[in-house]
Amino acid sequence: LDETVQMNPNQVKKTRPGAVVAKIGKREITVGDLEFEMNQLPPSVRDQFQSRENKLQFLREYIATELLYDTAKRAGLDREPEIVEGAFQAKKALMVRKLLDDRVASKVDVTDEDLQLYFEANKEKYAETDEEGNVTAEKSLQDVREQVYNDYARQKYQNAYQGLIERMLMAENVRFFESRVE
Repeated sequence: LDETVQMNPNQVKKTRPGAVVAKIGKREITVGDLEFEMNQLPPSVRDQFQSRENKLQFLREYIATELLYDTAKRAGLDREPEIVEGAFQAKKALMVRKLLDDRVASKVDVTDEDLQLYFEANKEKYAETDEEGNVTAEKSLQDVREQVYNDYARQKYQNAYQGLIERMLMAENVRFFESRVE
């Protein structure tokens, strides 16, 4: 496990372009570094850091995290078994996410024709209903386009994911022993 998750930042971190916005000893933090770190955030959170003041606050928090990391590393915490296992689990999750992006998400293509067909087949799902479930008003595709797109894309993703898993199960000759699970 230890060999699998060597986490030497000198091997991972590449110099990113831009003006130097901070220094930690001799280590330079550039605008590119700052942008890279901000781009790791979910879009809804990232949007909060558009102003100069908020970017400066993010930079301060980023530097604080780097300082804490350096201190923890000097204390030898990177060799603690739970840290090594956590790093391995994080690496595994990142690898799985990358694989899914490459082999599933990149294959999900939604056309206008697909949306129209999906909407027509599921109109009742997008209609207004009363308490008994009776349709009181139908909506047009334009009215619910975003929801239809999200539902259809999610379904296509799920189908592609299931197909990938099924192919992997067969290729690896996976067998389940369900009776042994208590």
